[in-house]
Amino acid sequence: MNIVTQCIPCLFKHLNGLARRVSDDPVRSNDVLQKLVIRMLDAPWNYPPAASTRAMLQVIEREFPGVDLYREEKDRSTLLAQQVLQTLQPVIDERPDRFDTLVRLAIGGNILDYGINDDLDLDFARRSLLAVLEEPLSKDALERLRREIAQARSIVYVLDNCGEAVFDALLIRHLGAERVTLVVRGGPSVNDVTERELESSGLAGIRWVSTGDNAPGVIEEFCSDEFRRVLRSADLVIAKGQGNFETLSDFDRPIAFLFRAKCPVVRELLGNVPQDSLQIQIGKVPFSRS
Repeated sequence: MNIVTQCIPCLFKHLNGLARRVSDDPVRSNDVLQKLVIRMLDAPWNYPPAASTRAMLQVIEREFPGVDLYREEKDRSTLLAQQVLQTLQPVIDERPDRFDTLVRLAIGGNILDYGINDDLDLDFARRSLLAVLEEPLSKDALERLRREIAQARSIVYVLDNCGEAVFDALLIRHLGAERVTLVVRGGPSVNDVTERELESSGLAGIRWVSTGDNAPGVIEEFCSDEFRRVLRSADLVIAKGQGNFETLSDFDRPIAFLFRAKCPVVRELLGNVPQDSLQIQIGKVPFSRS
């Protein structure tokens, strides 16, 4: 999915958020803001939105080497997810279809994101995830996903945000962690999972590979050769989150996307699906308008 005009307000909102995080000094912040604007406008538009974010993150890395602007939010999201999981475990254990339950939580865990919602608390997060267990989800898509997973000897699981990764861990261990290779970002990428957050997310001891890149998605030409080999050798790729969906929607290997449809462009291209609806999309998705 390449950038379209509707992406511009979101990109500028993201840009402004990055600039505000880099320094409390308004002069320094404005200087970085100007550099971010120039870099974003200079980035090619025949790429997904994640490529523009990648370009902006490169500016941040150049100006502040080694900084992880969302480190605090990532840790808070992970801790909140762990606390929510403790309260939800009895509910999870009682539900008759564990696969259905864990898929829902892996998608719905996206709500545990302090980078977007600073007002999160344990009670709200618990109620939100309980609601996920009753939200509409395509039974046909779920059953197809179940079949694809059953037939796959090797699965590449592309992680998305911290917080929800705690619930990804439940699903991955249910699938059989021995046949799963995790994918993390190659460097700080907004609030996405990197190597640093694997253990705290409950994913220690599982094979993993980095994309070798810090885009908040997977843009193959920017990724490492090792990652591309792993990605293309898997029987099945499971990609979490809308950023991975936007960047891998035309991937020419067996792939399943699990995400919430938050972006109006994505929602329209999927047939005007409801805002924040739970989505399982399997295979290529033609991003074209009639």
